[in-house]
Amino acid sequence: MTKPGVMEIRTYPYPKIDSDTAIIKIEMCGICGTDKHIFKGDATKIRGKSLFPMPNGHEMIGTIVEIGKDAAKNMEADGKTLKIGDRVAVAVEINCGKCWYCINQYDNTTCENQVMAYGIHPTADAPPHLRGGFAEYMYIFPNSILFKIPEDMPTEVAVFVEEMAVAYSSLARATQPYPAIKEGFGPGDSVAVLGNGPLGILHGIMAKIQGVGMMIATDLADRRLEMAKSLYADFTINATRMSSKERIQKVKDLTGGIGPDLVIEAAGEPEVFIEALETVRKGGTV
Repeated sequence: MTKPGVMEIRTYPYPKIDSDTAIIKIEMCGICGTDKHIFKGDATKIRGKSLFPMPNGHEMIGTIVEIGKDAAKNMEADGKTLKIGDRVAVAVEINCGKCWYCINQYDNTTCENQVMAYGIHPTADAPPHLRGGFAEYMYIFPNSILFKIPEDMPTEVAVFVEEMAVAYSSLARATQPYPAIKEGFGPGDSVAVLGNGPLGILHGIMAKIQGVGMMIATDLADRRLEMAKSLYADFTINATRMSSKERIQKVKDLTGGIGPDLVIEAAGEPEVFIEALETVRKGGTV
């Protein structure tokens, strides 16, 4: 992406590896909402620097075609030895590992000296150029974290691993036990997911895995609601067919007049976040 609204195909030199780097052949890459916002011009800089030309694509699955000796031993998140032919997912950020935030295990957005983020920064002008999942091949930098994909998992499923990690982290944060006053979120609780695009549906699936009770899905599109129904939802509500006030009341009626224990706002719209706050029960979690 050379600027908002403009994509072009470019050719860059095939990079060389050393002992602690690798190259993967991209098998599939998702298009993130971040990519769409940058394409629309909603963001043009990151950490004060221009994004363009941007080597898009950070939800990638690739097959290792070259790997250095040290990278093969050290890059896999669970300590597995990697080899040519292995399919892998790639952790998006490479952080410094030295600042206060890294040492205290805060999330990737807080590192004060982030080295790079695949598919986002630095720009494609910086060698070795191929650092995004929209390319045919991608250079894997030192200190990257790779996740080996199980052989029996289709690539069409594996490509959602980055988004599922988002859902995992969100639900992990929501699961904060305060038993004395029943805050937080846990097994058997009721859940409403407002917005059922890919992230909303994956949040619903993750909540289902954690053993929730009643699950409600809202969206503008029947197609997405049908998908949510098939994967996790007990009840669905098409938001185009009733007002916000009516939706809130409908959800409360389904939860005994109280409201859900947990509301997941996955639409990314300010008015939906307000609706989430008005929908959740007193002392519940958004």
